[in-house]
Amino acid sequence: MDGTGHADDGDPGEAFATLASEIRVAILRALWDADDHVATFSDLQSAVGVEDSGKFNYHVGRFDGRFVERDGDGYRLTQAGVRLVGALVGGSYTSRDAAGPVPIDDPCPACGGELTFEYSDDHGLVDCESCGRLSEYPVPPGVLADRDADELADAVQQYAHSVIERASRGFCPQCEGPTDSRLVTAAATAGDASTPPRALDEIPMARSDCRRCGRTVDTTVRIRLVRHPDVVSFFRDRGVDYRDLSIWRLGGIDDDVAEVVGRDPVEATVRYRADGDTLALSVDDSLSVVAVDRP
Repeated sequence: MDGTGHADDGDPGEAFATLASEIRVAILRALWDADDHVATFSDLQSAVGVEDSGKFNYHVGRFDGRFVERDGDGYRLTQAGVRLVGALVGGSYTSRDAAGPVPIDDPCPACGGELTFEYSDDHGLVDCESCGRLSEYPVPPGVLADRDADELADAVQQYAHSVIERASRGFCPQCEGPTDSRLVTAAATAGDASTPPRALDEIPMARSDCRRCGRTVDTTVRIRLVRHPDVVSFFRDRGVDYRDLSIWRLGGIDDDVAEVVGRDPVEATVRYRADGDTLALSVDDSLSVVAVDRP
């Protein structure tokens, strides 16, 4: 246990070296398929198909509590094992699939043009035929497995929402480490390829940094705050479920929906609209809502 309260059981490279065997990977898969991810030695040996008990015992022992642990007379997947095999069967480490482009039945929020969705290089991409790239989210391939073409865009945006939600609640979506969130401007988040409609330091963004692995989750403040109680009730009172709002529509960065109103520290105003009404939230540098202007 280190000073942060995080358990460190050794070199990650050594842990993953235990997977350098087809037999041990087969053991993991067999436990994944077993009821409650638990199996006796004999059932596990039979499922894997290794007749030599001594050889099989050697491979089971190589896990040494990593990914697989003893459970009475048998063995079970640890939580780390469940996550690992889940990633394996979902294709996170093996799949390099591409999909699309497919049309999205929702006009571009900026110009009304046609939108298309495409999956490439582990990213979900939403493009407008007129505006160009509208949104881009890193998405593991398992998210799109077993889905029809017309389900892909929605799957990506729901996954993106889940990542943002976890980061906003203080958990890194990559390593489960603690995150710190703050209000920044797009000048701190934009990549070289970005071509925003206005100056980067005028666009408010929400950022969450993981203290453990360093991953950063950046999103527009409107997406980040759409779960705020005042926003949820604003849309509900107008017959709109906020969960049905597309992430690319919420991601607008024009000054009429989100603007920086303070610099040191950064402060912003964020607006949501429905049925001709506008809800405005004032946000401080910690991403806390400090004032609400209701219609």
